[in-house]
Amino acid sequence: EKLCEISGKILPIKFSSPKLSETIVFSGLNVLPNEVIALSILSFLILSAISVVLLFLFPDLGYFVFAIPFGIAYILYTYPDFRAKVNKIQTNSEAIKIITYLVLYLETNPNFEAAIDFAAKRVKGIISDDLKKIAWDLKTGRFSTLREALEHYIPKWLKWNENFVRTLVLLSNISYVTSSEERKTLLRKALDFILAKNLEETKVYVEQVRGPITLLFFFGLLMPSLGLIMFPMVSVFLHFSVKPSYIIFGYLVVLPLFNYYMITRLISLRPGAFLIVDISKHPKLPPTNYFYYKNVLIPIIPLSILVFSLVSFYGFMHLGNFYVDFSKNLETNPKKAEEMLKCENSIQNYRGLAASFSITLGVGLAAFLYFYLNSFQKVKIRKEVKDIEEDLPNLLVTSGNFLEAGYPIEKTVEKTLEEYERLGMREKAGYKFYSLLRERIIKFGQNVYDALFGKDGLINYFPSTLLEEVFRILMETSRKSVRSAGTIAKTISKYLENVWQTEFRLKELLADVRGNLKMQAQYLIPIITGVVSATGIFIISLLSFLAEYLSKFEKSFGITSGISDVINVMVGDFKRVIPMTLLQAVVGVYTVIAIILMSYMLSGIESGFDRVARDYEISENLKIGLIIYFIMGIASLIVFAQVIQSLALTSEFADVLRKC
Repeated sequence: EKLCEISGKILPIKFSSPKLSETIVFSGLNVLPNEVIALSILSFLILSAISVVLLFLFPDLGYFVFAIPFGIAYILYTYPDFRAKVNKIQTNSEAIKIITYLVLYLETNPNFEAAIDFAAKRVKGIISDDLKKIAWDLKTGRFSTLREALEHYIPKWLKWNENFVRTLVLLSNISYVTSSEERKTLLRKALDFILAKNLEETKVYVEQVRGPITLLFFFGLLMPSLGLIMFPMVSVFLHFSVKPSYIIFGYLVVLPLFNYYMITRLISLRPGAFLIVDISKHPKLPPTNYFYYKNVLIPIIPLSILVFSLVSFYGFMHLGNFYVDFSKNLETNPKKAEEMLKCENSIQNYRGLAASFSITLGVGLAAFLYFYLNSFQKVKIRKEVKDIEEDLPNLLVTSGNFLEAGYPIEKTVEKTLEEYERLGMREKAGYKFYSLLRERIIKFGQNVYDALFGKDGLINYFPSTLLEEVFRILMETSRKSVRSAGTIAKTISKYLENVWQTEFRLKELLADVRGNLKMQAQYLIPIITGVVSATGIFIISLLSFLAEYLSKFEKSFGITSGISDVINVMVGDFKRVIPMTLLQAVVGVYTVIAIILMSYMLSGIESGFDRVARDYEISENLKIGLIIYFIMGIASLIVFAQVIQSLALTSEFADVLRKC
């Protein structure tokens, strides 16, 4: 918004587009159409000038830099449209929450205006902000009735979520229903309708997302991995037209950035889930980029950098020393430089191979530590919260039965625990939660409200918004009547079961996509890149052997020209071949990046932008993926080394190997 404002002043163009204007309104951005166009044009001009300077300073970057101005300008121009689509999708989750809170309130009090106020206070989002405005507008006299206020906002909501509007209109008629049974039927129908529509939209999303995920995997990750097999031949045959630095920069910078951009957009268009685990309020939650070790906060980033430096030091030292010596000999003794490169590319160059593997191991370990240490303590808290939320319907039904029987809250906790014990459900999260609640009541003499919501209340250690809201509703209702609280508890349980069933069906719909992505991240990508890293060294060793063998063949027949010229053109110029140890390091680093990106997409499709789930998913896939990569890489090298060794024993190529 700030950039658009500045750009509009610098480049005051006149532009009007009804479509862009409408898109900006629904994106929620405080910008004008002409400002968006001005920003796109200015960004293209400025970045083009910067690209020319970068190309002059760093010629090896090639023409990648000229794609940047076009890409950034396109992203800026289409951002309002993208933001509008994201807002529309995010309202699905928000709509379910709003309707659920409306139904819960209307179950005991058929006052629609009060229900709107109740829901608006408990939900965050675009529509709930409008609901808050409605409450304010009614108090300030902008609208005289709630119906008038709703009619003002409904055209806007229809663009975002038509199903929400239809459900809201249905609930607004609650005041005209006098029968208690008819009111319950109406409320159940409203909630079932919004949940069913959300499920339908998720089905559409799953069908729409299969194609882009498949294309992204094949053309963004799999095909580039297979393309690395061509890297040695490109460096030999096309060394004059294609610089290795282009390929390295493309694989380690351009391709990951493009994939990250596409994956982020794909995840952003995911329909939101109703139950989102939020553990940010937990008192023992370590800050981002820190973890607890015996109650001491340890920074993660310096630790990851230290591990990377220690593990990769040998690899970088080896490559650094090789390039220094190779550059000197290339000017003074080209023959020795060629022999050095042949030795470096030999499949029996164990020190060089160990050096290249150390770089991959250093990058992989550093990445694993960063994501694992950022999530392993948080994921335990997240699991506790998720478990209690999943067991909440059972807990509420059992508690509701005792409350309806007239037991006070404190006695209900005792009776519920006894019921769990009788059914052999001591391992359930609900039993643990009520056990801790009973302990606070007996040990510290607290009432239930203070034990739950006090300064050091139990809710702080189970930071679930759902859990907190449910028990606040029960506590408020129990002050009037414990029997009413029991009815509310069972009603909430029934609604939560419907929500969980919808969540379960969403997971079923996404099961195939998730399974494919997990297999690709943990096995397919590491297997392919592991074989590719060894294949590159094998191809160069084979070409080197072929060059030696053809030279021997030429000499034996006394040929002084012809074949040797072909050899020199095709495979003789090994001074220009990229060291295969460097290629292997590039392939290894690319493998780490590919696993991270696949895991990011996997977590995003399943959990949205849940950082804890994302970091833990990445760490688990990195752990398995890197093990597979090293197993496949080393096994392939052993097999290829046997092939080369058998060829070398029958040729003069053995002399080259002995020199190495």
